[in-house]
Amino acid sequence: MPQSNLTLVGSHFERFIQGQPDCSGGDSPVADPTADQLTCLAFSLPSNFSSRSYDNGPNGPFASFMSFTNTSAACGGSDLISRLTTVYNRTVSPLGFGLGSSYNNSAGADTDAHFISSVYTNFFLDSVNGTKVPVIPQPNGVKARHGGPGSASCSFSWISTVTQAPGQYFLAYKNPVCGSKAPKIVDTSVETQENFGISYYPPDIGVPQFTSGNISIFAAAYQVNISAVKYVSISDAKFDVIVTSNAAAQSADNSCIYEYLLADRAVVSRNMTLISYDLGSLPASNETTPADGCISGFTTNNLGSFQFTNTSIACGKDAQNRFQRYFSVPVNVNFRYLDLADAIFNVTVVIDSPPDDSRRDGNSATFVFFDKSFIPTTTTSTIAPTSTAVSTFASSSTVSQSASAKASASQSASGSAVVATTTVADAVPTGYAAPTVYAAPPAYGAPTVAYGAPAGNNLYKGASAEKAGIISALFAALALAF
Repeated sequence: MPQSNLTLVGSHFERFIQGQPDCSGGDSPVADPTADQLTCLAFSLPSNFSSRSYDNGPNGPFASFMSFTNTSAACGGSDLISRLTTVYNRTVSPLGFGLGSSYNNSAGADTDAHFISSVYTNFFLDSVNGTKVPVIPQPNGVKARHGGPGSASCSFSWISTVTQAPGQYFLAYKNPVCGSKAPKIVDTSVETQENFGISYYPPDIGVPQFTSGNISIFAAAYQVNISAVKYVSISDAKFDVIVTSNAAAQSADNSCIYEYLLADRAVVSRNMTLISYDLGSLPASNETTPADGCISGFTTNNLGSFQFTNTSIACGKDAQNRFQRYFSVPVNVNFRYLDLADAIFNVTVVIDSPPDDSRRDGNSATFVFFDKSFIPTTTTSTIAPTSTAVSTFASSSTVSQSASAKASASQSASGSAVVATTTVADAVPTGYAAPTVYAAPPAYGAPTVAYGAPAGNNLYKGASAEKAGIISALFAALALAF
């Protein structure tokens, strides 16, 4: 059934730089846009307009409302297709094109205001060696055209610059920052540090969520009243969680400030190397050990999806299979960032059992990975236990078994990978006003929010098969719409 027009509330939008490249496949690689080219794709939507929320073809009604900020002739024309063609230096196929939006108030009437938090697109770039796009018969007899041989498939999104972007966030480098009169953390367990490492911001709740609850987990860890913990939006892609010893007069000196960054490419793209492991008391396999090279390293641009350096089929087809090889009993594999600031990645393996039985005790094994690109900035990091016989992370390629590879409580952050979902709110954000001529505010400040969101959630899952990131969720929504 055709979608009805909605009353939509727009703002200014900027490109979200996802972990994976914008385009894949094709008869030749497609380069991602440069920083200058990205400005060609920034645009505004009117503060109040009526349209369908998606287009399933180029130059549709929704796209016609896009007003591009950079009017330089070097960016192409005034329409999206022209700009995509210019930025990617390839012809955009008119077939298989989609453009859509995510908005709140989905339960409201069509005439109610629906604030757009993000816009997303998927399209094909024609082959370098030809632009003919084949007609592909479908089971229902409809002839559907898609990108043909040699064409590249592209997808990405934009986020509104006037509200907190929904999605996955990570604790920033060298955080938290604590003043001399700040409260001291009481619960320094690894589990608590992991809980702080990764967050998900759902716009329908308006407060960040963590692996075991909302910002109330900070109050519990510091043993302070919940009124001493605040969430403060800094920009569309950044927020702070502040724990203070003086809620009435909060300052940098009396607070610990945790800064979180939206999970863009700079955050999630990692090249990890195994530096230590502890098999605990899990029954080990007699066939092989973790020193066999199958898990010596992996790359990722999506926390929950990993490409191991050793591609031998003997190592197993996925992460679960690879780690299973080292044990004689069925196990589950969980992935957690132990310290994003110092690029530490923790893998916990537990005996296969019901979720509420998978405790981290003697029946678990731990593998610690490290991103060597962070070595110049981590000379004082405590990323490896003292019993690990690795001389330097930069030069040693030897993996040695540690008596205890569990991370110390001094490590500052972690969490298991988040499955990001697209959620909707019940009201347009208060205080919103679209700028007449867009200019990024020098000091963006959304209203501070104290505790008040429900504690129950299940944002984190065992990671060997999960996919993280707002892009996949957005495009799943687009696929269902067509």
